[in-house]
Amino acid sequence: MKRAWRRWIPVVLITGSLLSGCTPGGYWRDRTPDAPQTVAVVPLKADVSHLNAKQKRVLRLLVEAARQMDAVYWRQTCCDPSQPPMDESVIADRRFGIHYGPWNRFHNHAPLYSGVAPKPKGAGFYPADMEPQELEAAVKLNPELGSPYTLVKRNAIGLKAEPYHLAYRLHHERAAAYLEQAADLVEEAPFRAYLRLRAKALRNDRYQASDFAWVGLRNNPLDIIIGPIESYEDAVLGVKTAHEALVLLRDPRWERELGRYVEMLPRFQRELPVAARYKREKPGLDTDLAAYDVLFHAGQANSVPKAIAINLPNDEQVQLQKGTRSLQLKNVMRAKFDTIVVPMAAQMVQEDQRSEVNFESFFSNTMLHELAHGLGIKHTLDGRTVRKALGAKAMAFEEAKADLVGLHLVNRLRDRGVWSAAQWRKSHITSLVSIFRSIRFGTTSAHGLANLMRFNYLSDKGVLQRDGDGRYRVQLEQVAKAVDEMAGEILTLQGDGNHGAITGFLGRYGQVGSSLAEDLEAMRRAGLMEDVAFVQKMELLKGL
Repeated sequence: MKRAWRRWIPVVLITGSLLSGCTPGGYWRDRTPDAPQTVAVVPLKADVSHLNAKQKRVLRLLVEAARQMDAVYWRQTCCDPSQPPMDESVIADRRFGIHYGPWNRFHNHAPLYSGVAPKPKGAGFYPADMEPQELEAAVKLNPELGSPYTLVKRNAIGLKAEPYHLAYRLHHERAAAYLEQAADLVEEAPFRAYLRLRAKALRNDRYQASDFAWVGLRNNPLDIIIGPIESYEDAVLGVKTAHEALVLLRDPRWERELGRYVEMLPRFQRELPVAARYKREKPGLDTDLAAYDVLFHAGQANSVPKAIAINLPNDEQVQLQKGTRSLQLKNVMRAKFDTIVVPMAAQMVQEDQRSEVNFESFFSNTMLHELAHGLGIKHTLDGRTVRKALGAKAMAFEEAKADLVGLHLVNRLRDRGVWSAAQWRKSHITSLVSIFRSIRFGTTSAHGLANLMRFNYLSDKGVLQRDGDGRYRVQLEQVAKAVDEMAGEILTLQGDGNHGAITGFLGRYGQVGSSLAEDLEAMRRAGLMEDVAFVQKMELLKGL
């Protein structure tokens, strides 16, 4: 039996994500048992027992607001009613919900099922028949077509821009109403102000004021990231933002240990391994470095691969004036470490270094990666934003910058005596496993491509040594120099904004070689998981 898109979309909207509130059976049934399942389905765990009754009511409202982002994201990434009907057995396959559509996010959006057309580069942001030259000419006449908060539509005379708040009015209005209800209940005035500003932004697509407010939040135990935020889905201009939400619970016990790193940011910026003109900008000092548990994912945040940390906002002006918030998602990180990193280390790391892989280093590396997003350069030397100058390649190079500058910070912390030699060693060896973990996301993933470039560069420098049995070791005596060199190259590429140089770098380091292809196939045959998906039955919300 065939089912048209328009008949099943309402089911998705009612349930939120196919992962939200599902139990085994129903949507979770896998009707293609011959297809390998590479995502571990685990429960989302967090302790909310210490929240009072009013906070639990706020939590419920935040989750309801988050569900609205899920409905919008389905439309943005997958479900165009103009697509042909799909067999309902595909809809029931759990991979369809995990990947938010019929394309494999770990394998460059290759179709998961026979008969499925390739995923459009512009996802649901642009007309399917649009040519790049047509868009380029139209943006010059109407800059709104290049806005992060508009859809590009076609009318009788050409391309037009449709604001998000109009295109998704129903779900924006519902989310805004839930945020306002939550604001009426919260006790912390700054959080109350943020929720109201974010509700207003959902109604007019002006997010900067709420971003400034969010950067200043500190003492509220509950938090929410909500709205159109990241531009990973847009492979045309690299600017259109997809909808997502994360409902968060702060862990003050962990954040006390993290706070000392924020004070080092100005010195970190001055010591970046690049010419002075590429580090002339000063990082905002209001950066919040804290640990959270995720209570609910929706939209892009719920797709694979799951983020283990977040550094926001993306607005360059907010970053320069106020800084960012670097949030470590502790329960997501722990789930990935136990399910993916430990088994991968057993297969891919030589025995004499395998014992050095540990959760504390995995956590610290992630924290430094997120801090590194706030360092470096946000504008090219000729005044353009790096995001606009690099276009669709911007996110991959930003992730590469954060990877390499983060490891550069590992070296600096050791040199200053803040970290011991043992911490430094464990950090670099644990980072090796993270390279393999992220490469498996594929080159259409910014994180996947960034780690592929890192793998190839460090392999060329002799830092990553592959032995005859297919296992790797880190040549520790060479790692610091190579990391600093690559960090400097990435920062220079961002600052120059030269497309020819970017393309050349990708040509050298953005390709999967034969040995790496063998390694990836060996991981697949061994059944190593690529990511986690959370059963968001929300047991933790029972009785709220």
